[in-house]
Amino acid sequence: MEEDVLNALQTRTVYLPGGFDRNGKVIFIVNIVNDLQSWQRKCLELSVTYLKRSLSDLILQKGLTIIVDAQKDTARISRQHARFIYGLFRGLNITLYLVKSEGFWEKHVETCTKSYTKEEPIILSKARLTKFFDMHNLPEELGGSLQFNYDLWLQQHEFEKCYNNTLTAMENLQLLLQSNKSTLRPTEADAELKKCAQVQATVHNSIEATMDLDKEIKRQQKYQQIIDAFRHEHHQYLSPALT
Repeated sequence: MEEDVLNALQTRTVYLPGGFDRNGKVIFIVNIVNDLQSWQRKCLELSVTYLKRSLSDLILQKGLTIIVDAQKDTARISRQHARFIYGLFRGLNITLYLVKSEGFWEKHVETCTKSYTKEEPIILSKARLTKFFDMHNLPEELGGSLQFNYDLWLQQHEFEKCYNNTLTAMENLQLLLQSNKSTLRPTEADAELKKCAQVQATVHNSIEATMDLDKEIKRQQKYQQIIDAFRHEHHQYLSPALT
């Protein structure tokens, strides 16, 4: 994973929570703020491109469901985002939902019963999501019960990057050692030894970084297991937002 892609994903502008709609289409969650600056557009572009590539052609052909959490947004900016998001998924069959705050509906008489047309988002409140989705397929911030550890997901993808970098560094060191074994001249020994030492240091640092990430992922997984066990044992005492 490239550094700019990782940085974009860390903003959590868009992510895959692991849920599906009632037609079996994968759900994307888009979080937007009351602005549409160039860096935010870039984060959306990089994140969506990466996440689409992580899905199989079969899943993409089935279509995607995009839920835009616009509860803290204005109607004007939300429409701008809607047009921009449609462009990011150009060529795919998508259904777009804009979730507005309850205060928005106090000023508007339209409801989500309005029929859906092509490239026209369905605008609804969080409470009305139950008309289209099962709550176990929606994350907690949208009133659902789907638990999704975004930090752990990012760490697992960062681990994959570190692991691949380590393999590449080890392969480079092996190639360097093999080439020196057959062609090294005495006058070149000092420079080549320094080069080998540098590559070896890269390998060592990559291995350490990978091991540190592995430890952190295991710690996060253990913590998540404790939280899940606590919720399961005490679910009758917890508020719906915590269960």
